[in-house]
Amino acid sequence: MRRTRVFANFIYLLAFVLPFVGMASCSWPNQAFAAAVSCTIDSPFMHDYANFYSFLIYGTVWLLWIPLILYTIGIVFITEVTIRLLRVGGVVAQRRSSKRD
Repeated sequence: MRRTRVFANFIYLLAFVLPFVGMASCSWPNQAFAAAVSCTIDSPFMHDYANFYSFLIYGTVWLLWIPLILYTIGIVFITEVTIRLLRVGGVVAQRRSSKRD
């Protein structure tokens, strides 16, 4: 597996799996559109993290899934552009040229 694919998989893990883990580690009063009451890691960042993604998941139902679709397209676009920049003029291109010499 190429290093750029490993990088992409890591970013996708951070963007798509960790929000669900963050939401699962918090307790909710009524499981819909409420602020997290307590989290396993009890910090303001974790509360905000879980609240943001709970709105993104539950709130998109009322907004025709547009925020979730934009979030997904944005993450994929930014990751793919970053990979192409790394391949063209970045670290990957320099490593390939040094291996050929």
